Amino acid sequence: MSAEQATYFREIKKFDQLWMQLLVVGTAALIWYFAIYAADLWKPVGNYPEYDNSLVIMWLTSGIVFLIFMYSMSLVVEVRNSGLYFQFYPFHLSLKRTLLFRISEVMEFVNIVH
Repeated sequence: MSAEQATYFREIKKFDQLWMQLLVVGTAALIWYFAIYAADLWKPVGNYPEYDNSLVIMWLTSGIVFLIFMYSMSLVVEVRNSGLYFQFYPFHLSLKRTLLFRISEVMEFVNIVH
């Protein structure tokens, strides 16, 4: 590995805090409950019952896809001579670079403002 590509610091952060898990799993469990309740008992849920198609769409998005999305999210940060690299998966499929002198310019501006 060349001196320019040497990694001085690397951090991988998964979004697995307890409050996030409770929020996501709690919402998904509620959607799963309503989907099973409506499918098994053929009873409308609430005063304004959802149609079967919209309940299936809510179940697929909130109950399955959103769970997979939340558990696949990660943030990778690397510090190299050539800059600061970051990747916010699944939005970035490769590392994105920010030049270090740009960061120092922003920090100088922040110090001037304060």
